[in-house]
Amino acid sequence: MDTTGNSPKTNDFNTLNIVAKLAEIKIETVEIVSQWLLITYDLPHTPEGDKARRKFLTEAALIGATQHTASVYYMPWTPEAESLAIDLAKIGKACVWSSRPSEILDCEKLTEQYDKKLENILDKILAEVEKIAKHYRDGHDKQVKRMSIKLRRRLSKLKDAIMRRGSPSIMIYAFSIERRLNTMI
Repeated sequence: MDTTGNSPKTNDFNTLNIVAKLAEIKIETVEIVSQWLLITYDLPHTPEGDKARRKFLTEAALIGATQHTASVYYMPWTPEAESLAIDLAKIGKACVWSSRPSEILDCEKLTEQYDKKLENILDKILAEVEKIAKHYRDGHDKQVKRMSIKLRRRLSKLKDAIMRRGSPSIMIYAFSIERRLNTMI
């Protein structure tokens, strides 16, 4: 999809962060996402089109996509983002653009907004974990199991996006939520 032949920037800080953690050294690394995928779509208002729209909105949210305008979403360029565009194009019209903001401040702002979106999704997942914890304390084992299965799927997809993003603080938040959830199963 990238006509320039360049692939999206990958996290250059993985090794540095791992070595710092093993050495028990505090280091803060922040990677700025510089290549974004913008998706616009037009789907028919049919049962199939409505289902595709709901699926897109759900899946896009799980990878931290941010709505720019009515039917325009931006997200870091990833295989999952490409897959979303392909799924939309199967039902209706999808247009995909690669965007590399020319100013580093624009990249920083978009990255900050994306990180905030990921954190907001994690906040909602944590609230659901707390609901599960209440059911766990009340001895509602079947409810705990049913809710946990759905939440684990959502958290797994979100963790994939967070891992690709490479933000240590957001990764720590996601893993702490997962640990909390694991204490109940």
